[in-house]
Amino acid sequence: MCGITGIIRFNSDIQLSEIVSMTESIAHRGPDGEGFHIEGNTGLGHRRLSIIDLDGGKQPMSDESKKIWITFNGEIYNYKDLRKQFISEGVHFHTHSDTEVIIYAYKKWGRKCVNYLRGMFAFCISDYNKQEFFLARDPFGIKPLVYTKTKEYFAFGSEIKVLNEVNGSRQKLKLESLDFFLRYQYIPGSDSIYSDVHKLQPGHYISISFKGELSAPTRYWEFKFSPQLNYNHKELKEEAKEIINDSVKSHLVSDVPFGVFLSGGIDSTLIASQMKKLVNTPMKAFTIGFNEEDYSEIKYAQKAAKTIGFDLEFDILTKEHYKDLEKILNFYDEPYGDFSAIPTYYVSQLARKHVPMVLSGDGADELFGGYGRYIGWGINTPFNRLKHDVKHLNFVSSITKFFDYGTNKIKYGDYRSLNDWWEYIYFTDDQTRHSLWKSQHKHLTKLKNKTFQETRKRGAKLNYMEFAQHIDINTYLCDDILTKVDIATMSNGLEARPPFLDKKMADFAMKIPTQAKFSNNLSVGKYILKDLLSEQFSNEFVNRKKMGFGIPKDLWFCEGGFLRNILMDYLHDDNLAFDLFDRQTMLTILKQHTMKNDLSNELWLILVLLIWFKNNEDISL
Repeated sequence: MCGITGIIRFNSDIQLSEIVSMTESIAHRGPDGEGFHIEGNTGLGHRRLSIIDLDGGKQPMSDESKKIWITFNGEIYNYKDLRKQFISEGVHFHTHSDTEVIIYAYKKWGRKCVNYLRGMFAFCISDYNKQEFFLARDPFGIKPLVYTKTKEYFAFGSEIKVLNEVNGSRQKLKLESLDFFLRYQYIPGSDSIYSDVHKLQPGHYISISFKGELSAPTRYWEFKFSPQLNYNHKELKEEAKEIINDSVKSHLVSDVPFGVFLSGGIDSTLIASQMKKLVNTPMKAFTIGFNEEDYSEIKYAQKAAKTIGFDLEFDILTKEHYKDLEKILNFYDEPYGDFSAIPTYYVSQLARKHVPMVLSGDGADELFGGYGRYIGWGINTPFNRLKHDVKHLNFVSSITKFFDYGTNKIKYGDYRSLNDWWEYIYFTDDQTRHSLWKSQHKHLTKLKNKTFQETRKRGAKLNYMEFAQHIDINTYLCDDILTKVDIATMSNGLEARPPFLDKKMADFAMKIPTQAKFSNNLSVGKYILKDLLSEQFSNEFVNRKKMGFGIPKDLWFCEGGFLRNILMDYLHDDNLAFDLFDRQTMLTILKQHTMKNDLSNELWLILVLLIWFKNNEDISL
């Protein structure tokens, strides 16, 4: 796991000092070393966190001809199989790293090499034969890749801050991205907070010639549902067991010690349980909790660790941890409002004291239908369409109860309407955002987000539950969840691997029909995963209410709460945000918040917004 950088200057050669500055800006991603390659008007940089081939995996790396160079962030889990294949074809390897395998995959298959890689990755190959950069990102977007192109240069990196180190960089604020942030708590899709900075989307690649000819992003992979309606639950359960075993085993390929993030929830507990079956040595698990018991899952993490046989390390998050709020949020480079970013940062910090790599349970909710909003969305779909779907899916029990509940909450119109879906995911509604913007910017609340619009079109023929998963997999998963984990872990020099986000796991999840993901009364998602865990844990443990990785923000923003005091300080200071947003509206929202009138989502995003502007006082509006 590493940090990568690179640049092409169209009219001049690269200076070492420039690529060094770019690379050093992400030194936290790779504390074990750095490397550079400069050739003419091109430069590559790399920061390394050593996980595989500790001595031989230094980057940037080249083939024998010195015509193909790579800077790579991630892990390729099938690299040993590919390596054996290439050796049988006469390739002579100089290292035992997965990085070198990518080089020869590219030499053999060209751009199609991405289809042969099982893992998480973001990389750039500098091809001096073709005189171009080839950049690619893994299918789910586990590893980030951002880029910018101006008249003078093309530059890329693992984080936006890399691009701010380019000589002559002039980043301009993209105002609509601020409204997207307030809607979703993150900026979705290829957009960023800056007009000229773009995110390469999951499952995509691009190329750019050394003269500046940039290709359009090309999609090489997408999660597509192909449900097998004639299924046997017992057979699916056994297949799930085999797939999880295979994925966890592949994700444990490492030359360093490792542990697991263990919240005590279904997903992380399943991963930890499988790890223990595969590795018969002592291992550590890590979690974070709160003094506020209603928000803390520590007792469940303790139960899971004891049952499985892990040594649990945990910490209690208090107001003292929020003294570093500015520093932590600054790692994200743009406004990012998932409040679980703070506990994720501190559990990563805790884990890094013991191991350089952990496994996590991320992705299971999206692939296997674990979010409560999926069920709510299904129940609230228009009756006629819902009846068609239920008949098509051949539900065999509890249908009367389902319809009795559903008909009381019917909505009419297009059941796949994004406006309906947004009711489940908006953090700040249209009316509130309209009141927050100053008059000359209120029109931004009416703008459509192209990523959601395009994703909606691609999912137009899916049933209601698949549609919800489809939207989340292509937006929330990559742009919120995986962004959070990448930044929180890598800012602490820690690698996190999510076995649920694996090609083989995805192939399995694609074929599971909707009714097999939920219990008979449609009240419990991830039915197969919970059934698997029931072999080792009680019903009370497995089927308790989902908590997520939240914080007691509703309590902390109340009168006397420490987050309320922090926000008050920002609201009474000078801040560039007040050139765009109405200070009095923010104060009014804070005054109206109570435990019964919970406005903590809006308040947290306002706080994040003000902190971002304070950290970026020189931004051009």
